[in-house]
Amino acid sequence: MDFYDRNAAEYAARSHERNLDFLLEPFCRAVPAHGRILDLGSGAGRDSLALAAKGFEVVSLDRSIGLLQQHRERGGQALIRGDLAWLPFRPASFAAIWACASLLHLPKARIIFALNEARRVLVPDGLLFLSVKSGTGEFTDDEGRFWALYQEDELADVLTIAGFLPVEHGRSADLAGRADVEWINLVACSP
Repeated sequence: MDFYDRNAAEYAARSHERNLDFLLEPFCRAVPAHGRILDLGSGAGRDSLALAAKGFEVVSLDRSIGLLQQHRERGGQALIRGDLAWLPFRPASFAAIWACASLLHLPKARIIFALNEARRVLVPDGLLFLSVKSGTGEFTDDEGRFWALYQEDELADVLTIAGFLPVEHGRSADLAGRADVEWINLVACSP
């Protein structure tokens, strides 16, 4: 979290420049009208604000105080500081969860805890969207950020173990222009 707290304003500015409508639109069509959505690892709030603008009630959870402050400055509401793997919500609290570029900051040994918590707070037949970087292994970059990279079959296996039913998946190029980065985007359903 140190990186994001130290660089919150710069990171927020870059994040809000990127338009994820190509991912948000199909997700929103699948979520019941006015459904309650948890933005899991909301960062500076780009996606939370876009979801709220589409008429959804959004709760934003992130560990970085700096990014949550940036989110609040941009009009964010219902902001909660918390851990991706220990959610402070009652069972069946959300119709859907949006986890875009967040779960990849957890060690692979902890992702099952986060997915179990996600399933717990989703209503039956609730939707989970997650996006992670494609690749293999785990590492800490030069800026001190931890990354876990996944292959599609590995991610589908972890979701199945956590009790989710993978619905669809796809890949997308990196919006920051990094040619060596590709994203896996996956939608799953809680039974």
